Amino acid sequence: MREFRDVLGSQDLLVQRGLQVLWGAQARDFAPGVPTVVCVPTADRFAQGGLAKHVFTALPPKIGPATKGLANVEVATTCIWTRDAGLDLVLYAVEPTTTEYMIEILLNALTEILGARGNWSVDGGRADPQGGYSDLSDLYVLSVSIKLGIYKLQRRHTAEAAEITTEVSIDGAE
Repeated sequence: MREFRDVLGSQDLLVQRGLQVLWGAQARDFAPGVPTVVCVPTADRFAQGGLAKHVFTALPPKIGPATKGLANVEVATTCIWTRDAGLDLVLYAVEPTTTEYMIEILLNALTEILGARGNWSVDGGRADPQGGYSDLSDLYVLSVSIKLGIYKLQRRHTAEAAEITTEVSIDGAE
């Protein structure tokens, strides 16, 4: 999920509006000077089964002098689990940026990054008065979950071709 913070932090909508994106719960006396979104991991949920159907694909080619010329390994990929990774996006609004404006920017950025709504969901939002995530200011917490597939890769077993040759001789032929 840390990688997601990096992707979110470099998203154009947030960069253009000067929003800073951080990772992990901040100190209770944290007081940012710019509008800030802090990504705090929460509880995950797991469901058996997956996002995608059973598909066949090939792993990248083997690299190196010892494996030169070897074919790619063909595998069947099956999504065996789906992890709904929980994440609290803690919004520190700093004047002149309002909480409502930050929510709008954030939801647009999430749609740009994660695409279809089936890949993520908003689980709720709440005002977080002093004493929750911070002792200094009121905040807003937007709770989201991101669906991540856990895949099983299994080698495909295919029959190998064998060359069959038969010699036929006809009696009396020279």
